[in-house]
Amino acid sequence: MPLPVQLGFGSVPGYLFASVAIGPGVLRLITDVDAILHFAEVGIVSMMFVIGLEMQVDKL
Repeated sequence: MPLPVQLGFGSVPGYLFASVAIGPGVLRLITDVDAILHFAEVGIVSMMFVIGLEMQVDKL
């Protein structure tokens, strides 16, 4: 079980904490922010596509 869930937080705060920790501000494990932004945009588009596939046309 992930540490944030064991501490009583949800998974979203855990992801936010991890992204802040490994980002360019704290541990500096990721330095090319532009490349990460492109990957994030692809992830958002993919997520929206999957949500669109699961929607029913009758409910629109």
